[in-house]
Amino acid sequence: MIVLKEEKFDRLISPMKKNDNGKFSEISWSQAVSEIKDKLGSVISSFGAESIAVHIGSDVDSQTSEFYKRFCESLGTPNFSSYKSYSGYASELARKLVYGQSRPVLDFENSDTVVLWGASPDSFKLDSSALEGKKLVVVDPFKNSFAKESDLYVQIRPGSDGALALGILNSIIQSGDYDREFVDIFTKGFEDFREYVSAFSPERVEMITWVPSEDVVKLAEIYRSSSRVCTLTGKSLELQTNGIQTLRAIASLETILGNLDVDGGVKFVAKPELKSLSLGKDNSLKPIGCERFPVFCGFSGEAQSNLFASSILSGEPNSIKAMMVLGNDALSSWPNSSRTYQALQELDFLVAFDSSVTLTSSFADIVLPLSLPEERDELVEVLSGDKSKLLFSPKLSSDGPSLNELEFLLKLAKEMGLSSDFPWSSGIEALDYRLSALDLDCNKLSAMPNGYCYGSWSEKSYISKGFDTPSGKVEFKSDILSSHGYDSIPAYMEVEESMLTNPPNSVHIFTTTFGNSELEEPITEDGLPVVFAHSAVFKKYHFHDRELVDISTDRGNFKAILHESEDICPNTLYIQNCPSYMALLSSDTSLDPISGYPGAKSLLVDISETVR
Repeated sequence: MIVLKEEKFDRLISPMKKNDNGKFSEISWSQAVSEIKDKLGSVISSFGAESIAVHIGSDVDSQTSEFYKRFCESLGTPNFSSYKSYSGYASELARKLVYGQSRPVLDFENSDTVVLWGASPDSFKLDSSALEGKKLVVVDPFKNSFAKESDLYVQIRPGSDGALALGILNSIIQSGDYDREFVDIFTKGFEDFREYVSAFSPERVEMITWVPSEDVVKLAEIYRSSSRVCTLTGKSLELQTNGIQTLRAIASLETILGNLDVDGGVKFVAKPELKSLSLGKDNSLKPIGCERFPVFCGFSGEAQSNLFASSILSGEPNSIKAMMVLGNDALSSWPNSSRTYQALQELDFLVAFDSSVTLTSSFADIVLPLSLPEERDELVEVLSGDKSKLLFSPKLSSDGPSLNELEFLLKLAKEMGLSSDFPWSSGIEALDYRLSALDLDCNKLSAMPNGYCYGSWSEKSYISKGFDTPSGKVEFKSDILSSHGYDSIPAYMEVEESMLTNPPNSVHIFTTTFGNSELEEPITEDGLPVVFAHSAVFKKYHFHDRELVDISTDRGNFKAILHESEDICPNTLYIQNCPSYMALLSSDTSLDPISGYPGAKSLLVDISETVR
């Protein structure tokens, strides 16, 4: 059984090795490199390179991640994965499928309406001043602080966002107030799309989403009457078992209003093209997840790490025997922590980069200290307004580990006989190689205080260039998806753990992207999480305020303090943004069929009174 508990550890500065008694002791960097080289070599000899996996978390900068991907290619393993398996990439993939741009710039400054759809501006580093003077709409099951100040708050049933988006689209199409010229010239599959969404009347949408039909009409009117709308979607939409189709529906909403590549809408800003790190090796081995999630793996070029635990335990499709995990707490981010817990114990060898010895890294044979951003040289890409900038962020502090993640990799690659693929003697040299495509190096870039501006934005560039999709048009209907057996149109389907089909003794728990600042009492003095319950839940189960309860699924359980709140969707529970608890409850088999993302933002649970 996993017990989730916040513990404080001193920050790691030097490598640590687990002894025979299970305790960690400090070792030198040279010993760490030598032992990791020997163990990885032994695993490759016994089981093949594909038995090694590398996973990179969001605490590691993007350039370091790319070099570790090259390391995997050099070794011959296809099993490189990153945070893209569970955070951020689903929305990129949905947009890419609809209009070919995975990371467009939302031009809040020139918009007249902002829709926060399951999203917190803080999560996207959006200054709240950017919302001043604009019409504000919030779509969220939790009535957060922005919702309380909005022009329209739409309280939606968790996991039903796709139906709301299709209802808005139906209302707009029925009224005829969409950009007909754009749709006629620049889109594909509109007639089939129109026929499908016609079934989503305001009344049907109300039945599915619990949003009053008049609010569906109001929201459609706001979209229809605004000259420029920016819709910010959060991770709570990604982490649903219908996430990709929901996000495709919202991307279609951006499209139909003519909000693509214009001021105040979704801008297509060119991004710096650094020198590729691909070695171009023809590897017939396929990454874990490619058969079940071919679109995700094909577009991301990565394995789907949500299947790693299952692969380790079952040996199918190929068994992972050794892993390197950098800047990621797998037990807090991979679904079904109990299975992850078992899988980590089964590994022959585990290396973890972490800032301290945590529950996940406690399973490691060797723990290497994770550097902070100020302790490494980084290339930073900034997308804002009409420009894409590349900046050099030099190492500012030497208080951390003597080697950062990239410097360690260069030493390891040399020791493993991969010098021809990693010829650089320092991290700076490796970054200079990436910058050479722009006729730059770190020294030149550091002399540019405002960064290197790549290209310039011009309105509606698609008129001359088309869209980066197979058809060259916006695709309401995707042949890529249909060729893999998925719905070509962003069809609505219920989340697998649905409130509409829930067992009589189950209740729905959800979380959004809003964090602790939204709650007055996020954690009790006992260190237990606070879970907010709608009054209907208190009435149904005869609970009392501040009662200790047990919240469980067949995957795991935890204890929490129950508080009553009318700010959440009726008949639901709400927990603050606590990924470790939702990972404990969530399934690693019920996944979005396209992205492989778990339904970790809304789940059916059992709730019962427990003893203190």
